[in-house]
Order: sequence, then C-alpha cells, then structure tokens
Amino acid sequence: MPAKEQRTLGPGPALAMLLLGDIPPGLFVLDALAKEADVEVLQTGTIHCGRYLILFGGEVGPVERAWRRALDTAGPQVVDEVLLPHAEARLLPAIRAGAIRWPAPGDTLGVLQAATPPVLVRAVDGSGASLLREGRRAGRLDRADPAGRPVHPGGLGLPEPFLPGVPGMKLGRVIGTLVATVKPVGMKGLKLLIVRPLTAGLADDGDPFVATDASAQASSGDLVTWEAAREAALLHDPWFIPVDHAVVGIVDQHHLEPGEQR
Repeated sequence: MPAKEQRTLGPGPALAMLLLGDIPPGLFVLDALAKEADVEVLQTGTIHCGRYLILFGGEVGPVERAWRRALDTAGPQVVDEVLLPHAEARLLPAIRAGAIRWPAPGDTLGVLQAATPPVLVRAVDGSGASLLREGRRAGRLDRADPAGRPVHPGGLGLPEPFLPGVPGMKLGRVIGTLVATVKPVGMKGLKLLIVRPLTAGLADDGDPFVATDASAQASSGDLVTWEAAREAALLHDPWFIPVDHAVVGIVDQHHLEPGEQR
C-alpha cells in the first residue's frame, strides 16, 4: 500500500461535504478528489433517494484543491456541497463518533431539520459560536442501500460532548415573507422571512425582524430557530454577505419543563 494511503491525517481545520445525485457519479468524484490531494475520506455512502454522500477533511490547502476537483468532475450531478476551511473543532470528532446520545432528564433538546446534509453541517458549523457552547444536540444521517432501504450504520452523530442545556437557543415565529426588488451580490435567490422573536415559553419577545432562510424550507406560521450577526452570515455560501439574521431550522415540537425560564 502506498505511503500516502498508510498515513492517517490528523483532524485538520478543514472539512468538505458533497452530495451527488446518483451513486456512479459519486464513486467517480470520490476517485478524482482522492487522487487530487492528500485528504482523509471520513465518510461515504448512499443516503435517501439513492444519493451519494462524500465527507472528507484535512489541512486547508489539500481539502480546497480536492473540493474544487470534485466540483469540476461532478458538474450538474452536485445536489449540494459545503466547504468549511476552518470547521468548528468539535464537529469532526462528533461525526467520527457516530453516537446518538439522548438528553438526560431536565435537559433541553434542540432539533434542526435541513433539506440536505451539507445544509445541516453548514448550520451546525455556523452556529458553533453559540449553539455548540450552550446545549446538547443529537443528530443522524439515515443512510440507505441502493434499493432505498434504511440501514442506519451510525451516520452523522453529534454525541454528548457537544452540548450541556440550551438556554441561549433563539426561537421565533415566521409571520410573513418579504420581496426585495434589489439585493446585494451574494444574496440573490435567498428567501427573506419576517420573524417575530419569542421567549422560551413562546411569548412575544420584541419587534419582528427580517431574516434570510438558511433552512431553505421555512414558511409563514413555522416555529423556527434563528441566529444573528456573524453566525447568521456564516450560514450562507458565500460567507459574510450583509445578513443580520438568519433562520437556522424548523422546530417540529416544543416542550418547556415546569420551572424553566419563560
């Protein structure tokens, strides 16, 4: 075995994920990116709808080269992708562990629903400065065999070291949409939502604001989580567009324990 394949890379600061529309193009892209640069392929395989997922990491330079080669090779087969040159430090160990840890009694569970795995990874990384310091999250990518049957081999698990309680999770209710006739470069195609901030008990907590929809699926009436300032801008690609608020995910269920702050 060549020395390049024998060496195991350290975690590195960079992560990249690609979601391809079919399995054969996915294998072709995987071969191309692995030959392009010295990166560590962390996870590959089929997920729902027969799509093919590739996750790899390493040092910033090699990961960027492999990512660009993968995009050039995949062409229109790319369903979604994300490159994190300096990923949240706890993200890769959590993905590697692949364990699902349910919250203990008294903990708060925050759930993010995303359209694709790259959207989820981008949201977790972008919210790292707040969510990852403030709570505990469990997540998983349900994988499937070529026939579409779920096999659940661990997928993407975010285990116990991630989060101890979520007192700072920001909740809001989508009360409308906004159409802008002119948008800055980098914001074209982004849906704008009007969100009313809420307390943990779902009481009104200030004036409504305009937020971009980083979840790509929120609509009027949805209970959502949101981020502000730098964390909001990091949820989008390209990064650091002029965004002050962004919807991170949709809350399917909400429960407040007796005695918790309302």
